[in-house]
Amino acid sequence: MAHNFLRFFVFASLFFLNTQLTAQNHFLVELPDRSPDIATMVRSYEGTPVIPIMANDIKGNEQFIGNYKGSNLIIYFWKIGNPRSVQLLNNLNILQDKYENLEVLSFAIDAKEDLIAFTQSFEVKFPIVPNSQILSDGPYGGELGMPKLFFVDKHGITKWVFPAQELNTDMDVSNILSILHEQKVD
Repeated sequence: MAHNFLRFFVFASLFFLNTQLTAQNHFLVELPDRSPDIATMVRSYEGTPVIPIMANDIKGNEQFIGNYKGSNLIIYFWKIGNPRSVQLLNNLNILQDKYENLEVLSFAIDAKEDLIAFTQSFEVKFPIVPNSQILSDGPYGGELGMPKLFFVDKHGITKWVFPAQELNTDMDVSNILSILHEQKVD
């Protein structure tokens, strides 16, 4: 019996020491960061076909990115609680009015009910797809931040990506228009 107690005591002591060493990070391995930087992520989207998405907007209409082929398309990810997001909505309204061959499709992370209430006091002239957090974080690069904007040409190719750090309130309509004019987007 004493022999079994001694075995148990040795096992318990070794177990205790092992857990203490592990708790002190002696066995942890630190892996290097494998996420690409923002510039690399932006380049990975530019020049590639747009990621096809189909979802219903806040009015119940089905929105399929493939249906916008033949028109230039701005895909805009935003949220109500972000002041930069809301300020850029005005710029996108103006762009949509100015260019006949330009469409805007927005994806908001907010709930449908919240977006409907928001549009009662703030005019948005283009479709808004609600509950788009998964799209924003997944195929359209959560690391790019919020808001973010993708410009897709009439052939369905992503031409430019503007991550959150490049989208600020100073990026007014005239700046966006100059970019579009330089690239001869009609």
